[in-house]
Amino acid sequence: MAKRTRPILGFLMLLSAIAIIIMWWNDDIISMNRLAAVIPLSIKNGVISCNLDKTSPVEPETLQNHPLCPNRKRKHFPHFSYPPATPRQWITQMDTTNSTFSQFTIVNDTESYSVCDQLELLIEARNGYDEPKTYGGDLFRAKIFTRNASFSAGSGTDGEVIDLGNGKYSALFTLKWAGDVSINVILAVPSEAVFELQNLKETLQPRENYLGKFEKEIDGNNVEEDVLCGPVPERRLTSICNLSNPSVGLTWYCQKPKSSLLSCSDWTAFRTLEWPSNKRIEDEGYSRRSSVVHRPAVRIKGFPKHVIVNSKSGDFISEQVDRLPVCGQQHDSLQVIPWVAGFYQNKRWYPPTCKVNHFPSDGPERKNCLANKNVYFYGDSTIRIVHSNLIKSLFGANLTVGKEEHDIHLHYRFHHIPIRKFFWYKLSTLYFITNELDGIGSNETAIVVICLWAHFQPLYRSFYEQRIKSIADAALRLLNRNPTVVVMFKGGNTQTPYGPRVQYLNDHYARDNEEALRRILKSYPKIHFLDAWDMSKGQLGKPNTHPPKPHASNLVDQMLTIACPRDV
Repeated sequence: MAKRTRPILGFLMLLSAIAIIIMWWNDDIISMNRLAAVIPLSIKNGVISCNLDKTSPVEPETLQNHPLCPNRKRKHFPHFSYPPATPRQWITQMDTTNSTFSQFTIVNDTESYSVCDQLELLIEARNGYDEPKTYGGDLFRAKIFTRNASFSAGSGTDGEVIDLGNGKYSALFTLKWAGDVSINVILAVPSEAVFELQNLKETLQPRENYLGKFEKEIDGNNVEEDVLCGPVPERRLTSICNLSNPSVGLTWYCQKPKSSLLSCSDWTAFRTLEWPSNKRIEDEGYSRRSSVVHRPAVRIKGFPKHVIVNSKSGDFISEQVDRLPVCGQQHDSLQVIPWVAGFYQNKRWYPPTCKVNHFPSDGPERKNCLANKNVYFYGDSTIRIVHSNLIKSLFGANLTVGKEEHDIHLHYRFHHIPIRKFFWYKLSTLYFITNELDGIGSNETAIVVICLWAHFQPLYRSFYEQRIKSIADAALRLLNRNPTVVVMFKGGNTQTPYGPRVQYLNDHYARDNEEALRRILKSYPKIHFLDAWDMSKGQLGKPNTHPPKPHASNLVDQMLTIACPRDV
């Protein structure tokens, strides 16, 4: 009997293998046909733009003066985020943007420049055959810097690198210090990877797997059940608990527990599953093309790689910075586009539109500013580092000294779902920022700092937008009932290369959320904004989700300047 069944089993296994190969091949053919069939986005006046608020993307200048260079008009840039390119059919890595052959040149090259001159780069994207690309969508990042034994400085581009839509890109800088200034351009995310990442985010939700714990005690016995959850209902499930709460900006669903003893109201805990458990999502028409997504950011070549800035005008920018209004004295309109980049000089950060006072970590200024105040930090770990910096400088090892003498109260709470940690969180220990803001009293002297972006990257964009709108509305209610409160949002920043997790966490997703955050907050002029994105673009260190020490201390200076604009 066993001998008879062996040929049959072998034949069935062969059929199964053939079926898998056919399914795999069909999936890839469908994907490639989809890419080939899409018509590239139309290009008007040579520039692709989301055009979110109907502003002309190619207007060369505005009527407003450059904030750091009064003899110049500031440029008008395309919108902060560009739509993903529609790449023509590509089969191998050779067809994609290649960092080895891509290059930049200086458009206005000259023997020497002066402070406040504009430096303009033209970046040309080329593929692995050393052929020029004919469509845009690449995420390039450019900065200028000087580093020697006695001086260091760094700055990102004015605006974002401009996608001209034809495989070429423009990067503009305001030269803000004298000396030998180096140029650095990296290919952060190739256009083909941008397309894949955007497609994954829009069509393959949920990107990650989440669990919900439902439990209750019945007659002294604990009844519990773990089920699948996520920001969209599982298509395979018929019995679903809709746990969404629009008032706090949450859309959430869980499988209904199979036990008749448990109901949707018995949801008590939440967790994110480890990365390997998301393999099924990666395999949905993506795995064969994933190599372009996992490619690391690499510096591209260019000539010349540095320029000389005339030293006779070395102090000019510093004089202009001193003339800027102190941050917090007035609500400048939020730069939805960072029209003019700020800059680092010897570890101090100088924003382009207002003056930041320095609050030394070992001086009395910080305690004087925060005396008799409650300071609330809400959000992810990129704002927790600011909270930690303040705790250490104010109280050191003895947490009671500053609290008792100056009546300073610092509070920090992480945001609610989503949280990318692979252990259980009891819902009773999690707090929605909207509810927290609604709980701040009308007579309370308070400073509120909010930041959430990193854990939202893999989820669809409107999931993030609804949370930000809910929090901003709550902040507005707080400001209306208590006008003495100071509320500020901190933006996101460029981040650590995440290797195999890059399909979930990457600079394209971070930049997309940053644009959404800025666009929403522009409608809330009473809320201040800390531009951490501009800071991280110009930092001398490598991109890091938790940037090095000068970043946190400079954020503290900006925060305290806004909170106490008249204190020096």
